Amino acid sequence: MAGASLQRERDARKKRSRKQLQEELPKEVTIRIAPEHRLVGGMLATILDVTGRNTVKAVVDMLGGLLHVDLPLELCIHWVICRLS
Repeated sequence: MAGASLQRERDARKKRSRKQLQEELPKEVTIRIAPEHRLVGGMLATILDVTGRNTVKAVVDMLGGLLHVDLPLELCIHWVICRLS
């Protein structure tokens, strides 16, 4: 578990442009949030956009409502699970 977390942090720290991140994490792709996130850890989120600060703007369906979150890249695991149609 610790090894996977360390690898995610290393991958997130790689210098990439916003355009490269948008290609890796396109809009409307579902991701799983790492369990380390204290509020929405382990939940699924849909990507809205990638910012230039190595964060992902996403929305989580939580208790019948939508929660907008800004996630650091190291908390995005299983990046491409499925593409919503």
